[in-house]
Amino acid sequence: MYDLKLYTQNKCGWCVQLEQNLSDWGLEYEICNITLDEDAKQFMKDKGHKTVPQLYYRGEDVMRGASEKLTKDTLQNSMERVEWPNIDSGVEGRI
Repeated sequence: MYDLKLYTQNKCGWCVQLEQNLSDWGLEYEICNITLDEDAKQFMKDKGHKTVPQLYYRGEDVMRGASEKLTKDTLQNSMERVEWPNIDSGVEGRI
């Protein structure tokens, strides 16, 4: 079981592209196809999503926006925020 989960469905070009990006970035992930997996579909509904792809890390939404705009750096930053929710942004020390 992987910490990073990609929620997809059949015949979704954006899903295929994000899957390719994740592979190119060297990330390991689990594919949850909502066409085939009713629990995954219900999870997406419960989270208020109406489209796929969606990307979750340890149960937290780490995509937050259009999949085609997601970069490796922004994804890693989002995953770090899940790991370290109280991480200092650096702004506080500048006041």
